[in-house]
Amino acid sequence: MGRVSEAESVYRKVLSIQEKMLGSSHPDVAASLNNLASIYVTTGRYDKAELLFKRALALNEQMLRGNHPQTLTSINNLAYLYDAMGRLNDALSLYNKSLEGSAKVIGNDHPTTKLIRENIKKLKSK
Repeated sequence: MGRVSEAESVYRKVLSIQEKMLGSSHPDVAASLNNLASIYVTTGRYDKAELLFKRALALNEQMLRGNHPQTLTSINNLAYLYDAMGRLNDALSLYNKSLEGSAKVIGNDHPTTKLIRENIKKLKSK
């Protein structure tokens, strides 16, 4: 709907509530960090997005471990950001890590795994 500033405000509120209710080291907090970071990517605020994506990834790795689907999503999100920033080698490295884990955990034919492969294909065509 194009209501990006409203979405940002809602994501900030949700994040604040979750941190108060669940603590700052909960997987739901990581999901909200990813959501807010996605808004920052959309609006070109890459530095803010990178900080939040990295924080979400660190939380997921700590709480859920490396091959949990939510952790793999965080890796893919950071790769997407680096792709948008033109940091293609960093993006490719993270996409490959995400693809490897995704193929192991949810399978080669899962839509998420296929999407990661498509992201890699698009990146390599640049």
